[in-house]
Amino acid sequence: MTTTFLPEVPIDRIQPHAENPRRGITDVDDLAASIAAKGLLEPLVIAPNGAPDTYTLIAGHRRLAALKTAGVTTAPAMLREDLDTAPKQLEAMLVENTQRVDLTPAEEAQAYAQLVAFPGYTPAKAAKATGRSLK
Repeated sequence: MTTTFLPEVPIDRIQPHAENPRRGITDVDDLAASIAAKGLLEPLVIAPNGAPDTYTLIAGHRRLAALKTAGVTTAPAMLREDLDTAPKQLEAMLVENTQRVDLTPAEEAQAYAQLVAFPGYTPAKAAKATGRSLK
């Protein structure tokens, strides 16, 4: 596996993968707000697409859409030069999308309760800090 960390890739040079298994990318407003508040915490995963300094997105399609919504022009990315064929790229996208398990509503509520227990934290401050709505 050949991986290179690129701290600032212009997002207009990253093209979403045409065969991304996640077809619908909707409701990125909360993610965009959290990116605006804290920056992108997890780099995108990209592969070279054949043209100089342009890339195909392998993992992070929602993050890329949220970056655009937030008005961010560059993003950190992990360049995977070993993902150089369509089958390798699809394998990586399937693993990334099928191995994820989201927090349950109870786990998320517990985490917010822990956050607002810190001195000076209110629900409003926690919502703003994480890009979430109080509603």
